[in-house]
Order: sequence, then structure tokens, then C-alpha cells
Amino acid sequence: MAIPTARWPCAVDPTAGTRISAPAAQPATGGTVVRRKPATRVNALAAAHLLRGIQDGCHTLYELTEMCGLQYQTVLKYCNALHKLKVIHICDWSEDVRGGRTLRVYAMGTAPDMPKPRRLTGKEICARYRAKRKQLQMIQRMAA
Repeated sequence: MAIPTARWPCAVDPTAGTRISAPAAQPATGGTVVRRKPATRVNALAAAHLLRGIQDGCHTLYELTEMCGLQYQTVLKYCNALHKLKVIHICDWSEDVRGGRTLRVYAMGTAPDMPKPRRLTGKEICARYRAKRKQLQMIQRMAA
């Protein structure tokens, strides 16, 4: 006689060609059924932290990445999807490492997106560099 497996609820008796139904499983705790709490998925928790971070205020993608513990690309995909559905909007543009205002700052809401600022001209970049250099020279003179 074939023993029913976990995959199939009944097995076929090879000698008789008839089906044998599986015996009903008895709970191990004296007749009471113990139900487990469903496991919370890690991505669900990370997405919840992401939404909480966006709800708390305006944050860049890098700040949201640090808050929720997901990779940058994952946070970018989530934010692009939320932005497409008009759940979040771009409230400001922040400076990156090189000083360009290219980092989007997201906030919760359906307000219109802030337009991206125009690029700095060569003249403005040179003026900024000269001002920094002049300030650094003044500090060095004062320290000497």
C-alpha cells in the first residue's frame, strides 16, 4: 500500500488500483489547533520605514536609503513609482558632492513638482571659485 505524501492528499494502491484517502492529521496539542502568526516580510518593513521617512518631512534618496536600510536602486524604484502615482512630489533640489543642485528632495503630497534649477554658467562657476579662494587666503593671513 502506498503512503500518501504531503503533496498529494490521497495515494493509489498499486495492487488494487483504488484510491486510499489520507488519514486526517491530528493536532499535537491535545485537540487544539495552534496557529502561527504570519511572518512579516523584510521588504514590507523596509517599505514601511521608507513611507514613514517620507511622511516625516523632506528627504533626499540618500537620506531615505539610510533610514530604511534598502539599497539606493530599490529606494529609487519605490520613489519613482510613488511619484508616478502622485503620492510624493519633488519639493526641492539639493546640492550633490560637487556642488550641483541635482539631488531630488521628496515630500508627501500632490503638490506640483519644483522645476529643476538651471545649470550654472562658466562665469558663475569661476566667480564662486574666486570667492572661495579669496576667503581661504584671508583666513590664512589671519592665522599667520
